[in-house]
Amino acid sequence: MNKNQLFLTTSLVLGISLGSFAQNNEVFIEQLGGTNLAEVQVGLSYVGEFESEAKDNLVDIFQDGDDNKAYVDQGSFLASYAEANQATIKQKGSANDAEIEQGVDVGGATKSIASISQEGKSNEVYLSQGSTGGSEGDQASIDQMGDGNKAVLSQGIEGHSVASTASISQKGESNDAHIDQGLLGTSISDQASIEQIGDKNMAEVTQGNEGANASEMNIAAVLQQGDANQATVLQNGIGDMADISQIGDGNIAHVTMGATVP
Repeated sequence: MNKNQLFLTTSLVLGISLGSFAQNNEVFIEQLGGTNLAEVQVGLSYVGEFESEAKDNLVDIFQDGDDNKAYVDQGSFLASYAEANQATIKQKGSANDAEIEQGVDVGGATKSIASISQEGKSNEVYLSQGSTGGSEGDQASIDQMGDGNKAVLSQGIEGHSVASTASISQKGESNDAHIDQGLLGTSISDQASIEQIGDKNMAEVTQGNEGANASEMNIAAVLQQGDANQATVLQNGIGDMADISQIGDGNIAHVTMGATVP
């Protein structure tokens, strides 16, 4: 089995693209300093009847500094799909952006793993697996430490999300966390969890919100420790379970099950 490896340490803007049928590749990027950009694209699709594939690829990005941006695309173009890929982004500093997309178009994502961790304030994360084609058996996690951070994690938004797991952990104040599984399609046997420690935080979990019985046998859990926090869980199906635990004063919890919410 052939395996390509790329190790880079840089303080410059950096972009890497791997071909339409990318398999068993490894990319490691380290950037020290501010205002850096790291972008990795795996499995670029051709125009026409061809499809692209990103399988068993590994991408690892580390950035230390402020105002940095990191993007990872694994099988996210046209008819491409992502299978058994791994992507990791770690950032230390403030005002950083991190984004991972795996199998976002019609091909979907299967058994892929994505994780993003940020330490600092005013950071933003967007993580998407199988947005159009669906997400099956994927794992995604986001960990943020600091104030004023935002995290959005989506699995199978327009397609389906089956047996996928999503988790967000935030420590600090005035943070936002959103998890969507099968938002416009279906969500089956998924698990979603949000943990927030601090004040004035907001958490929302949506599983299969559109259509009758759009979610089945899902689990959504939210834990908040602090004051003036808000938590919302939306599920539209059968056999789902929602658990919200809040410790502190002036908190608000809202759960909607078995009904489409506009």
